[in-house]
Amino acid sequence: MARIHEKFTITDEQRQDLEALLRSPKTAQDLAYRAKIILLTASGKTAEELIVELGTTFRTIYRWRKRFKEHAIQGLVDRPRSGQPKKLTDETP
Repeated sequence: MARIHEKFTITDEQRQDLEALLRSPKTAQDLAYRAKIILLTASGKTAEELIVELGTTFRTIYRWRKRFKEHAIQGLVDRPRSGQPKKLTDETP
């Protein structure tokens, strides 16, 4: 099924926040990559153009667009993973 290029818009405040993430040296690379996907999409680039430019897949592009639409910038942050977290102990073997 062919995908239709829909107009993807973000507010000026969202744009400033995403650009701040890209400029910050302390931003995790995965978060910066996701912010870049959203900014390029909002600038009018199609998914096909992003695939070529960023070397990614349709699934990745559409996943982060959807999560951004649903949860704004918080949607770009990794979700908690399942399973018990690692425990640190003072004991050494």
